[in-house]
Amino acid sequence: MKNLNTTVVAFFVALALSFSGSAVMADPGEDQGLNFFGKEKDLFVFRTAKGTSDAKVEIYSDSGELVTAQTMQKRKIIIDFGGVAFGTYTIRVTQDGVMKEYRYERK
Repeated sequence: MKNLNTTVVAFFVALALSFSGSAVMADPGEDQGLNFFGKEKDLFVFRTAKGTSDAKVEIYSDSGELVTAQTMQKRKIIIDFGGVAFGTYTIRVTQDGVMKEYRYERK
């Protein structure tokens, strides 16, 4: 089962990296253990470094309204924007006191 999970993760990461996206990193500061792998159509994949604490992920609409918030229980999270309304979204990730923002535009 572990090999299957590793294969699925590797597939999504490779797929996400193979497409250009409309994601823009709003904070170009030095990475503090959080990696953004890209997006494939409507999927965002985030992965934290080993040994780091849980990261909090919040998604805001372009009007500033909090759409959803979640604490990452594992090192990786996949965000599917396939079912959301068109518009611009801000993905805010806070880990070890460091906040990074990414923007996603659904057209």
